[in-house]
Amino acid sequence: MHPTEIESCLERLVVLTDSREHDTENFRRRMDEFGAWERCKLDYGDYSAKTYRNDGAEITLVGKVHIERKMGLSEIITNFCESGKDSPAVQEWNKQNPHDKIRNRFEWELKRAQLAGAKIYLVIENATWELIYGHKYRSKMNEKAVIATFMAYMARYDLTVLFVNDRLAGHLIRDILKYSMREELKNYE
Repeated sequence: MHPTEIESCLERLVVLTDSREHDTENFRRRMDEFGAWERCKLDYGDYSAKTYRNDGAEITLVGKVHIERKMGLSEIITNFCESGKDSPAVQEWNKQNPHDKIRNRFEWELKRAQLAGAKIYLVIENATWELIYGHKYRSKMNEKAVIATFMAYMARYDLTVLFVNDRLAGHLIRDILKYSMREELKNYE
């Protein structure tokens, strides 16, 4: 695709927001920062994007690039601790893959994205590695276990973990999707 058409497509970028995202003040602020956005059901993650070629053809990142957003360390650590083993799909996976067992619903979401070939970014608001290493979070989960879980998921699922102030989360999410779309468009014929 020609660079001028790429720029034109990026100007038409629409951020796709999962229909299960809660409508809060922060949510509305993020939507304002996105510019164009629409709600839809995403199979994994909270955000993805689409755009349109000059001829009107849709180009999407759905199934390719997704962003999972968490409000803070408490939310993600709770996700690490939640069981997902009662899900029939997880039970079947664990039965068929005894050396690759899924521990929780969050990990199952990462596994499904991996199996589909999608890249997942995990954006965590108001968090830092310093807070984790210093056990400056509410959960009783040991910081070594939290770090080990992050590192394992990063290695196992090619997960990119990004920490951001909640006031900048919308900008970061939009930039991830914009530059991911730019790369997608470079290879688009």
